[in-house]
Order: sequence, then structure tokens, then C-alpha cells
Amino acid sequence: MNAYKFLAAGAVGRFSDVPWPQPPLEGDAEWLEADGPPEQCRHGVHACEVDRLLDWIDEELWEVELDGVAEREPLLVAARGRLRRRVPGWDEDAARDFADACAERVREHAAAAVDSVAKTLTAFAADCRLLARGARPDAPDAPDVPASAPAAAAIAANLGFVAAHAAGFAAASGSADDERYTAGFLAERSWQLDWLRRRLAL
Repeated sequence: MNAYKFLAAGAVGRFSDVPWPQPPLEGDAEWLEADGPPEQCRHGVHACEVDRLLDWIDEELWEVELDGVAEREPLLVAARGRLRRRVPGWDEDAARDFADACAERVREHAAAAVDSVAKTLTAFAADCRLLARGARPDAPDAPDVPASAPAAAAIAANLGFVAAHAAGFAAASGSADDERYTAGFLAERSWQLDWLRRRLAL
């Protein structure tokens, strides 16, 4: 079956540190074989369907082919898999645009919030703008973004998660112990996924 896989630069698994064989100019990539019976987060070749992409944002996005899928939730786990093609739309520019879009969403939530949470969300939105460019909220006056700033993909992953929590906070009027918080969080993640799908034509 076909699925997706976010990988670190060079088609390397972020958590496994395993390099995936990349497709040659012509023909198919070699299969990456599991080192044991497929099991969530232990053995097997892991990938995901489109609706799980936000949880795994990284530097490269690949279409993958899986064989011998044994589990499907929360991730697809198979006996083997191979890279089909790199999704061309996901690059540093796309990651930065995604982070910027998430930061802007926090600003919009702050503008629409009730008075009791608007001040907190406004400060949060300012921090998100700094995070989106790789700066640190605890050093907002630093003249330049440090050379050690996180990669664009890492910033994008962080901003997506932060923005979703901000949306939950706004929806629940500042309470984290409220069903509205969860609903707001999930609605924001849905918006983010739609953004990715449109941008990458998935």
C-alpha cells in the first residue's frame, strides 16, 4: 500500500537513525526490511496516512510503498517498505510558510478572544512570531537569529503544536479542563492539515 514518511535530511529515520535506500534515477528503490515482527514503536517499517502527517513533521516528506502491513493505528507498521518519490512541495520554504501561517492563526485567535484571555493570547502570539523565525521569546531583542537556530521543519512542527494549544485555550476561554479546549485544539489541527494538503497537493 502507499503511505507517507517524514524523514530527516538524507532520507534518515529521525528516531531509528536508519538511512532509507533512495530511488535511483530509473527503477525502484531497494526495500528496507524490518528487523523483527511488525509492532508499534518497536519493530517494523513505520509510515502514516495523510491524516497523521502533522505528528511527524520533519525535513523531507516521501511517498512510500509498504508491504506486509500488520498494524494501522496510530501508525502503519509493515514488514518492509521502500521510498517511491520525495514530495517536491515540502521544503524549507514550505516549512517556514507553515510556521508563519500557524503564528498568524494565533494572532487571529487573540484578536477574536474574550477580554479575559485576549491579553494572554496576544503575548502568546508575539512569542509565536519570534519562534517562527527561529528566535527565542526570552531574547526578543537579539539582533540576529542564532546560527544554532532549529531547522525550518522543527520550527514548523513546534508552531503547529503551539498554535493548536492556543486555539484550545481560546475556545475554552482560558481553561485547560474543558471539552471546548479539546475541540478547539482538534479544529486547529484540522485547519493545519488542510493547509498542508492544499500546499502539497496531497
